Amino acid sequence: MSQSIEVLIKKDMEIFVSMLAEREELNSESIITLSAHIAAQFMRIIYTKQKTIAIEEVNGVLGIISNILHEWFEDQITTEDYEKISKRSLDFLKDTDFDEKSRIYFSNLAQK
Repeated sequence: MSQSIEVLIKKDMEIFVSMLAEREELNSESIITLSAHIAAQFMRIIYTKQKTIAIEEVNGVLGIISNILHEWFEDQITTEDYEKISKRSLDFLKDTDFDEKSRIYFSNLAQK
């Protein structure tokens, strides 16, 4: 049985936020960058499977991440931070080298 996208996103967030925390690199900028990468990754997966992605699906992915961040960090993440996550994730998707850059980003996170 496959897991819901919410569960998968939360697992990824838990893994990588804990890595940032262990390295004492957990701050608003690192959370914004991580969240944007994870959002873009899941949007890319949806697009790859369906050959399209609806605005509702984009908003759904960003909403899931926003809910997780609010649950974990409450008011430490601002509206401006959420807007940065949204903009960066969409900018990542426009980058033709996104897949490779994303692989490198997550690989570097895991290695440190």
